[in-house]
Amino acid sequence: MSDGWKPNEDASDLVASAQHAAGPNYLGSLDGVNKMMREWASETLTRFDAVGTGTLDRAEAAAADKAKCHEMGAIFVGRVEGYTTVEGWNGEGLANYLRWRMGSLIQDGTDEEVIAQAFAMFVHSIYDILRQWGQPGRGREWLANEITEACRSFTWLLVGMEKAE
Repeated sequence: MSDGWKPNEDASDLVASAQHAAGPNYLGSLDGVNKMMREWASETLTRFDAVGTGTLDRAEAAAADKAKCHEMGAIFVGRVEGYTTVEGWNGEGLANYLRWRMGSLIQDGTDEEVIAQAFAMFVHSIYDILRQWGQPGRGREWLANEITEACRSFTWLLVGMEKAE
């Protein structure tokens, strides 16, 4: 080949990639990340209900949401044990992608702060959906579909996939 590139003949790169992807809570897995987002949406729905029934104060719910956003920021930059990051993506790569895709994010924050801010936008989207629930034509099935789509779209964003329109 004229460009000087030569394939790795012993496949060690492929083996390393496969081992990395087989790690616990792999942040490059669409299914795994989507499961995390659905679980978080469920927690948000539970808090929303608790605030509505008076068993949880709004300030406590907001503090729990904020803490979860910061936790997810730490996870997706690779600071939390038990999660396997995607080399070259989680951290700076993801933060830069979010800065590009979500222009309303803080531009001068650390990578972790930018990622946490994106998670805050996700949780706000869940609350926006909940505020519309119960309006004409927006019952339980609508709510389930909207929450599912919000989780799927945010998952795709987190793994760097563009949604086909």
